[in-house]
Amino acid sequence: MYKDKQRIDVLVSYKLPNSTKLEEICEDLLNNHFYKNAKQPTVHLEGENIWTADPYDRSWRFWLHCLVPVGYLLDGYERFNEPEYFNKALSLLLNWKQFNYPQSNADMAWHDHSTALRLNIICKFYETWRKEHWNADTQKELEELVEQHCDLLLEDDFYRFKHNHGMDQDISLVMASTVFSHLPKSDKWLKKGMERFWIQVHTIFGDDGSYLEHSPDYVYLLSERLLSFASFLKDNQLPEHDQLNNKVTRILEFFLYTLQPDGTIPQIGDSATKKPKFKDWKFPNQKIKKSLISLVEGKNEPIPYPTEGIFPIGEFVMMRNKWEFAKDTNQLIFLSGFHSRTHKHNDDLSFTLFGHGQPLLIDGGKYSYEYSHTNRKYVTSTKAHNTVTVDGINSLTNSQNIGKSGITSFCFNDQFSYSSAAHTLYPGVKHRRSVIYLKPHDFIVIDKLEGYKEHTFDQVFNFDETLKCEVNNNQIIGYKADEQLIKITPIIDKNVELFYGSEEPMQGWASYTYATLDPIYSAVYKDYGDKATFVTHITTKPDHSNIVCKFEDDRLVVRLEENELQLFLTQNYEHIFFNNEEYPTEKIEKPKLQEGLLELKQGEKFKEQYANSLKRRKKLEKELNELKNSLEEE
Repeated sequence: MYKDKQRIDVLVSYKLPNSTKLEEICEDLLNNHFYKNAKQPTVHLEGENIWTADPYDRSWRFWLHCLVPVGYLLDGYERFNEPEYFNKALSLLLNWKQFNYPQSNADMAWHDHSTALRLNIICKFYETWRKEHWNADTQKELEELVEQHCDLLLEDDFYRFKHNHGMDQDISLVMASTVFSHLPKSDKWLKKGMERFWIQVHTIFGDDGSYLEHSPDYVYLLSERLLSFASFLKDNQLPEHDQLNNKVTRILEFFLYTLQPDGTIPQIGDSATKKPKFKDWKFPNQKIKKSLISLVEGKNEPIPYPTEGIFPIGEFVMMRNKWEFAKDTNQLIFLSGFHSRTHKHNDDLSFTLFGHGQPLLIDGGKYSYEYSHTNRKYVTSTKAHNTVTVDGINSLTNSQNIGKSGITSFCFNDQFSYSSAAHTLYPGVKHRRSVIYLKPHDFIVIDKLEGYKEHTFDQVFNFDETLKCEVNNNQIIGYKADEQLIKITPIIDKNVELFYGSEEPMQGWASYTYATLDPIYSAVYKDYGDKATFVTHITTKPDHSNIVCKFEDDRLVVRLEENELQLFLTQNYEHIFFNNEEYPTEKIEKPKLQEGLLELKQGEKFKEQYANSLKRRKKLEKELNELKNSLEEE
């Protein structure tokens, strides 16, 4: 009978705590005290229907309806052999069904993601229950609940295409089809789940392994899930596990390049800075395993990958002078891509900078997933990233603009690295940014903006919270204690404003931990007109003065020690000479970006025609008024 078949190990989305903490969580749950994480106190939920409780925020409600407390209780039962834990898990599960099946008043009960992750918990419960506690009545209750979950996940209107939630929906369907293989629809769940899964994988990850939602923390979370799913497929004699392992290897190579020199995940997009842990990972490839562990654990063992990385599908460029983690290790991550609105920040043509063993220039962080909250809107805004704002507003990230941003060229060698990118995400404005890294300490950033009318252009730099900043002749110097760690100098002189935790205007903030906002220094260089050019020198060795930078007529000349670099910017590309030798850049075709640039040209032509027509009309009105006045005088 199916209840006697070999137990299936089910994947879950939460981290299993240590034994002491797990027992504490389970004991609390017996008394209806619900734990989420160390940042929020446990909550006592009273009454028969606890599922509409809202003690904290959207994330807390989501976690409750994923039935993670049931997962903890099952883990506690298996680890400590405590029957009360299992009985409480059964009680919570059936209570959830009582008040939320088939419909619910709770917003997270049938949310697209909570439905998938809750199905995993139900599968996990079923595998524990059927071995020792099987009875026909509970079987009917569980299978009824599973069928509703799977039927809902099959619906196109409910499914999240091009989204990491959709990928979890696929994995849940496949697992449910395996655990409940005796049910009539299980073959349909398996077929649909696997078909959609591969579409999702190829949609949210590029062929180069890059993550198209631009948050490295999600690469970490999803890679672990994908590796576990590959093991699940293999353990249950399902095909395509080797294909999946090969895909994850490419994803992990991209992840390696996103890590900061100290082995932490950078605060880019909806990522929180933390160190990955690979203790229980089943790596399919030893090369990437050794490289990741060496970097994260600070072993400084040789990493057999080039120091620079270019991921043209995901629109990431990573520049560093060496893999070894030392005081003089520098890393710049440059990104410019708009693939979807999922986890999208207004971060096109932005970059982060790491040096002196710590972050120096940073992104605004995640804050929370309360999308309407003022603080969430700020950290995702253009001015919370190291890029240029136009007229003080956000770039337009509507669906019509998807693809109109990207890396357009690059050139890497041992002495310098170069990359350029552009976007047309502001109406009527083209923004082009070129980044040069003169190893090991110096960076030049060139921003060229062109519009058809006058604008206010703000070039923004956001500093890590550990730095104190001062202005000196429009230079920004960042200190930690009494040591200068970074200096920013405008080569084309611009006025600068320095903000620190300003509320009006809101500027100079970052979110380092969930649902908190901390003051930081933020520098803003300003320009006005229908065009603007910013040329900025950034150095992580502020005490050296042997660099000379000049920019005139789209020609940059940089002299540093015995070396000279010249950059000539053309309308769309560039020519680079280093010590009088030309270094060609590799071009990257961006059809949607080119479409956006063509729209700008057509728009400029139309606006020029409109402006000329307006001038003619005003001239005629003036002549008519003069004639009218003349006739009245006669």
